[in-house]
Amino acid sequence: RSELGSLKCSARRAQFVLQAVSDLRSNLEKRGSGLIIGVGKPEDVIAELAKGVLTQSSNGAKLNIVCQEEVCSEELATEKAMRSKLARAMNKGSKFDFETVWGGTMYDPETLPFDGGVNGIPDTFTPFRNKVEKA
Repeated sequence: RSELGSLKCSARRAQFVLQAVSDLRSNLEKRGSGLIIGVGKPEDVIAELAKGVLTQSSNGAKLNIVCQEEVCSEELATEKAMRSKLARAMNKGSKFDFETVWGGTMYDPETLPFDGGVNGIPDTFTPFRNKVEKA
């Protein structure tokens, strides 16, 4: 639920996501891999997973966390909370790298041919397409 109490997705969408994740897990297991599925706030789930890995490691462990880079305030707050909880979960001698990867658009913002990067994108599609096609 949102801060105002409304649902973030419908029951139908939630069912679709559950089925898709279950199917992904099944296909990964057929290939000899696996998928850990956590339910809850991302910062809590990731911190608990990190603690589980760290308890199995007798000497310092290094965790690599990779997630999609976001731009909205709620997602940025979640990322900040994840970094904070991970830092508190680390044992002495352990550390983590937290890497974000852009995946929110078809084009990498760094490669856009506009002055000002994302802020220089035209408001309508045709000028955007013309400039990108010429680049």
